[in-house]
Amino acid sequence: MRLRFVLLSLLVLSATCLSAPAQYPNGRGPRPPRAGACFYNDPGFTGNYFCMSMGDRMPAMPPGFNDSITSVRVFGGARVRLFADGNFQSVSIMLDHDVDGLYRIRVANNPSRSWDDVTSSVVVLGGRGDRDEWGPRDRPYR
Repeated sequence: MRLRFVLLSLLVLSATCLSAPAQYPNGRGPRPPRAGACFYNDPGFTGNYFCMSMGDRMPAMPPGFNDSITSVRVFGGARVRLFADGNFQSVSIMLDHDVDGLYRIRVANNPSRSWDDVTSSVVVLGGRGDRDEWGPRDRPYR
């Protein structure tokens, strides 16, 4: 059990460190990718945020972002799959455009709950032709 925790921690740390220079030029904060997505703590694309490029996977959210994503911006034809649990588990939803408030989207298996402050892992896919190995676990948000 401890080994799995250590390995998952190293994976998250390496993903964060490897992408940090591209995301934080001159220490000014994340730069939106040409193709990818940015994830915000507050509605309307405000508050703390981080960005991912198309093809990136994050099995655990960076510190301060687990169950704290409230809005998502999508760039360059990317698609984003949000998962309710870490390591790409549980119910998920696919987004293919900006959503300024995830509180508007209901979780399919629990309609009393919205996607606001639920996300624990994320995948940023390419265009429609990019393979989504997780399949439809929820309806696409339109």
